[in-house]
Amino acid sequence: MADKRALITGITGQDGSYLAEHLLNLGYEVWGLVRRTSLDPMMRIDALMHPRRRIHIVYGNLRDSASLRSALEQSQPHEIYNLAAQSDVGISFKCPDETMEVNYLGVGRLLHEAMHVNPQVRIYHASTSEMFGKTPPPQNEHSPFAPVSPYGEAKLLAYEPNPTVTSTACSYARASSSTMNLLAAGSISSRARSASRSRS
Repeated sequence: MADKRALITGITGQDGSYLAEHLLNLGYEVWGLVRRTSLDPMMRIDALMHPRRRIHIVYGNLRDSASLRSALEQSQPHEIYNLAAQSDVGISFKCPDETMEVNYLGVGRLLHEAMHVNPQVRIYHASTSEMFGKTPPPQNEHSPFAPVSPYGEAKLLAYEPNPTVTSTACSYARASSSTMNLLAAGSISSRARSASRSRS
């Protein structure tokens, strides 16, 4: 068994698949939280699913506390990477309640259940530049938050300290962009770098 176990929510997304590959290369035992859907969500991580580098899949939903508790009890992670979200800014205007339910309340559920299963777990939560909204660039850690979309507002609420989670119980890492932070650290594979270049 690997020395470190990680649970990645949103593992079937772009950032989640790159992160899974990176953690596997570091020797982690990787678990992925997947929401049940009628479509095949595994296309981005299919190559990582063969027996020698198998990702353990557990089903759950940030809207459902019981499913999160079950996933955490099965995976027993040392680290949690929360990349799951309703991530379409435009859709957030059409579905603001759903965006808040997943991107804010869902984070609270995950933190709450994680503390029950392992109070020492370390949690990374991916944030977004959308929290700055109308604040003009360049932006830094001291720039004021001024979100202009339901997506940005939900992410900002999730960024604020959660009164039910103590700082000693959980390391709640914050980042403006999970992909860009990993690229800056040089920790994404050449596959990810090539994909990033092709989009620019």
